[in-house]
Amino acid sequence: MTDVTIATELNTGALVVSVGPSAWGLACMARGVAGAIRQRPAAVVLDLTALPTACVLPALTLGLARPRHGVPVIACVPASSRASRALRRIPSVTSAPPMDALASLGPRAVEDRVGAHFGPDMNAPGMARALVAAAVATWHVDHLGPSAGLIASELVSNAVEHAATEVDFRLMRMRYGLCIAVRDGDPSPPAPAKPGRSTLRGRGLRIVARTAHRWGCLLGTADKIVWAVLRDSAPTAPPPLRMALLASR
Repeated sequence: MTDVTIATELNTGALVVSVGPSAWGLACMARGVAGAIRQRPAAVVLDLTALPTACVLPALTLGLARPRHGVPVIACVPASSRASRALRRIPSVTSAPPMDALASLGPRAVEDRVGAHFGPDMNAPGMARALVAAAVATWHVDHLGPSAGLIASELVSNAVEHAATEVDFRLMRMRYGLCIAVRDGDPSPPAPAKPGRSTLRGRGLRIVARTAHRWGCLLGTADKIVWAVLRDSAPTAPPPLRMALLASR
């Protein structure tokens, strides 16, 4: 049993690495942070708020010393820590709760995203397509509608069929296009079918790969997010989207 968990964050494309109160979990934490960074999320939030005071500085040293590969890392330390005032002078360290740290990554206006929560229901892909159709009409990017609807349908279908769990769906307007993200409760990575195989399993991801500008997966301890980005030649929205960092790598 580990004292470290990794959670996915749907609105920002971040991974939250939470460390429990046991000091022995620090080695697991270092591996967890390294593993999270290797996935190239939009950011990693390192939650140290449950650690005893004596363990905060060693954990912070281990966590922030990992190679970043351009991934921002924000560490949340206990507000009651004797060292918290000094630690807060480090730009990437805060005593704010992890949810506040996530909000600082670049919260999206409500009008720039749509989302829904679906059960493991085969009607879910159709409902996702309907949300996409309404959103692209509102955002005046109808030309992206067919591709966005296809990607949304395939990602939700995969989650319903293979994960068979509750599904969270997001469609977000970004500076140059759209980002579609689907989270399910199965932490196993998706497996696209190999070209030439007759099996239908995994063919949806091949369709996504052909349609999207870029796609990928973020794995948590108990869930995952599969995301895809559609690019447009003209700006579709003025503010940047933090999850769009995924598309630029």
